[in-house]
Amino acid sequence: MKFEASNQHSSEGFSAIELLIVIAVLAIFAAISIPSFLNAQRKLRANGQIREVASNLRLARQEAMSNLRAVTFQYDDQNKRMVVIRHTGAGVGMLTAGNYPNNGVVVRSVALAGGGVSADQMSYGLPGGVLPPLLSDNTRMTPLPINGQINITFQPDGSVIDTNGNPVDTALFLFNRQAPQDTATGISVLGAAGRVKMWRYSTRTYAYVE
Repeated sequence: MKFEASNQHSSEGFSAIELLIVIAVLAIFAAISIPSFLNAQRKLRANGQIREVASNLRLARQEAMSNLRAVTFQYDDQNKRMVVIRHTGAGVGMLTAGNYPNNGVVVRSVALAGGGVSADQMSYGLPGGVLPPLLSDNTRMTPLPINGQINITFQPDGSVIDTNGNPVDTALFLFNRQAPQDTATGISVLGAAGRVKMWRYSTRTYAYVE
């Protein structure tokens, strides 16, 4: 009887130690995995917001071609918004009007921030350590004007022209400050055809890839 009681006590003590080890392992796993999960979720949301920029660019081009009128996509960095403006005219005359791009009707205004991504996290440009790229379609980053607004006006044929009537290429670069290189994205618009392409920065090749 004494031997059995002693053996039972030893077995219970061993089980308690096992339980403590399991709890410790779970705590370590949680401490490692939870921050990684939150970081991955943050990257997913930030990339989703940037993808929406490309989506609205494509919608603006499609609307210009469908309605046979010029449509402007405006990236407003100061207010972190995307604005789509529908014009009544087209061509150089509309672009050189004194009130351009406000010589139209705003049909869409979308906040860049949202879905858990605050406005101050989103930045225009290139993250630290990333050199200004020449994308494979030969476009470079479009400088941000003093007023913080970049206007891309699609003509009825889908093209984008300058005030001289020549095709003009545009490239927007965005990233999230909390995960700069993981969210670094370029969005190029080829003026001749108005084609919109997205480019992701690769930390393996140190370049933007389509």
